[in-house]
This record gives sequence, structure tokens and C-alpha cells, in this order.
Amino acid sequence: MLALMLVLDLPHRASPHMSTSLDTALIALERIAPLELAESWDNVGLLVEAPGERRLRAIHLTIDLNEAVLAEAVATRSNLIVAYHPPIFAPLKHLLLGADRQGVLLAAITEGISIYSPHTALDAVDGGVTEWLAGGLGEGKLQCSRPAGSEPTNSSAPGPGRLLELATASTLTDLLMRIKAHLQLDTLRVAATREHQEGKAISRIGICPGAGASVLAASGAELYLTGEMRHHDLLAALDAGSSVILCEHSSSERGYLPVLRKRLMEELGGEVEVMVSSQDQEPLSYR
Repeated sequence: MLALMLVLDLPHRASPHMSTSLDTALIALERIAPLELAESWDNVGLLVEAPGERRLRAIHLTIDLNEAVLAEAVATRSNLIVAYHPPIFAPLKHLLLGADRQGVLLAAITEGISIYSPHTALDAVDGGVTEWLAGGLGEGKLQCSRPAGSEPTNSSAPGPGRLLELATASTLTDLLMRIKAHLQLDTLRVAATREHQEGKAISRIGICPGAGASVLAASGAELYLTGEMRHHDLLAALDAGSSVILCEHSSSERGYLPVLRKRLMEELGGEVEVMVSSQDQEPLSYR
């Protein structure tokens, strides 16, 4: 059984004076991140439409949807969860209470909570997750970068990655300090070439939130900034003369949620409370 009675000290409660509909919120979410920008392999949009009342009491933002996040949404009377990572991705053959992911979906439906996911549409859009991540590196010129052979739903749309040409080249040490400050992290994983270890300045940086190896491999960047990367992709990057900074998958994305909250509140005219989950956390830790 899901632990839906989690005791939380929550600063925000849905206001009885606020009101907007699910349909209005869906339109606002698509204005922020048009679904046609999503990669063709992705599963975005309204994934769960709960029966019953369509007036929204509150909206809950999270990177990952799990039991703790759902319990928090229930406690705050939220009836729309915007989960950046799609909680329905691989095909479902059944819905069982004993299965963690499926149980969360069933519990959300039982509680009358709908679920929406923007995922790669929110990466690709101007001012989205990728550009927010790039914003911590310094001033420069941004251009789009996409994986070879990958296409969005709309083939003319920008890809999920960006290539940043810094206005002023910087050392790896300086860039690490900037990224830690931007993401509010104490540690990062780094695979550095000898030249960058010795202080050679870096100008071209490839950026992709999440798992960005396929997006960044053909970018010609001197440095890759992403969440995670496979061992052999790391070795290939180093062999090609590129250093890599890994900030963990969801840590490369979670800091955007307050930005999304502000944008969604503006789109909805403050008619419904939008909250960022305090229970949504990076699963990896260093000990």
C-alpha cells in the first residue's frame, strides 16, 4: 500500500479563492513548452486524466513522480501533477497495486489527480531546461545541437541540446565553480583531458540535461555538460579531446522547477497555486 499519509510541514496550501480548470492549465503548459518540440520517441502531454472535478485546487511540480511526491500532492490538495519525467514511458501491459510505478498511477487516479509531462519539449523550447542549464556557464552565443538521426515531432524544431560559444574562454576550474553555484551542488563528477587539467582555456561547451551523450557526441565541443553518461561514452569523449562534467541526471533538471512555477503562475494569472515538490530529490548521494 502507498504511504499516502506522510506527515509534512508544508508552507503552501491551496487557496479556496483560486480557481482554474484542467483544460486551461493544459493550454498554458503547451504555451510554455509546445508538445511538437518533443522528440519522436518521447511520451509527453496529459498522461493521466483523472475522472471527476476538473477545477484545479493546486498544481504540483516534480522531476520524478514517486510515493513521497504523490503523498505531498495529496496533502496539499493538488489535483494536477506536472512530472518532468514521464511516469508512463515503456508500454504498460497491466496496472497492479503491488508494482511501484503502476501503484503510484493507480493511487493518483483514486485521489482524482491528473498527470502531465513536458519532458523533451521543455528541454528544446527557448528559455527551457537546456538554456537554463547553460545560463550558469557565462555569457556567450547559443546554438542548437541534436543527436544524429533523432527528430522531434516537428522536424523544424530545435533539438534538446545547445552549443555555447563563450564570449570569454574560461578554465575548467572556473567553469566547475560556476556550475556548482548555479546548481547549488557541492560536488560534480569530472573527466578531464590533460590539457584542461593543465589549465587550457575552454570556449565551446555542449550542454544537454539528463543523459546527453547522444546529443553532444557530434557537437565538436571542448567540454560536455550533462547529467550522466556511460563509461564508454566518457572514454570516447576523452579520446576526441573533450572533457566531461556530470552533475547527475535529475540534478541537471531540478533547478528549473522554480522557473517553471513562475512561468505557469503568470500564464494562469495567479488563479491557482503552483507548488514545487519538496519530496522530489536526486536519488544518488555521495558518502
